[in-house]
Amino acid sequence: ARRGVAGGLIVNLLDIAPTLVAAGVDPSQVEVPEGRITHQALLAIWTDAAARSGDTAFGIHAAERIRPGAFDVVDYTFRLSATLGEGLERLVRYHRIIHDTAPIELRVERDIASLNHALPKETGAVPRQIAEVIVSTWLGMARQATGQDFAPRQVNFRHPAPEDLDSLCPFNVGCETVLVLPGIRHPFRS
Repeated sequence: ARRGVAGGLIVNLLDIAPTLVAAGVDPSQVEVPEGRITHQALLAIWTDAAARSGDTAFGIHAAERIRPGAFDVVDYTFRLSATLGEGLERLVRYHRIIHDTAPIELRVERDIASLNHALPKETGAVPRQIAEVIVSTWLGMARQATGQDFAPRQVNFRHPAPEDLDSLCPFNVGCETVLVLPGIRHPFRS
């Protein structure tokens, strides 16, 4: 996984070094633009960070703090797209720059786009906090790029619904990582 994935943690924790060291990652690795973190280390980092934070919606709150450009070329190509649909196609194409273990699948039926993110079976399921940061980040990118604070028609996770369903309020829906976005032909802001 690209070191930028850990960036969401950096803005959420005052001291990320103990989390990185506990996962066997040299803290200087997250400063190197071409740096990579193994998938297993990334899982350990996010699991530890969520536990240390005490925030039951850590993934969602981490995504809310990710700023435009945080994912470098992936953000750049997404935001240069003429439509949300084109942006989603580019997100799928370039996602491996961020994380090369779990591809994203885009399905389009009429004016509805569905994004699906899943780990290969041999690596197990996407943990809750990671699934929620991924989907929240997709939604945030789409909202920022279009200038519209729209709600997806549906969001499905493979993990059980949290006790506090209010933690899912960024999605404006109740609680497989699938994000269904309406109107993918919506043009981006100029």
